[in-house]
Amino acid sequence: MSIREKIDAVNNSFVKAFNKGDISKAMEVYTSNATILPPNAPMMQGKEAITGFWKGAVEMGVKEAQLETVNVTPMGKDTACEVGNYVLKIQPEGSPVITDKGKYLMIWKLDEGVWKWDTDAWNSSLPAP
Repeated sequence: MSIREKIDAVNNSFVKAFNKGDISKAMEVYTSNATILPPNAPMMQGKEAITGFWKGAVEMGVKEAQLETVNVTPMGKDTACEVGNYVLKIQPEGSPVITDKGKYLMIWKLDEGVWKWDTDAWNSSLPAP
């Protein structure tokens, strides 16, 4: 199985778990000391902080995620860089669904034989409101 196929499988497991509302399962894709760089928020490191961020996102109305890999570049035997596009469906309570479309850059690390998200950065491609 190629690195790209392994990355696609991990991304699919995140999307499947997240879209079912299983944040604990979705967080299994991150390394233990992963870092996220979310838009309009401070950098966060470690699974506890990242889990808190995603739980907060769900509470604010993020209902569905989609990921589309554009390319994967291996960087040695235990690191890879992925560039992709995302779609988030967001529905704050009492409001219509908002669709956010954007791009992401993911640094992957081989962690005990499993490819995992180590650095996760994303931002919207939509114009600022």
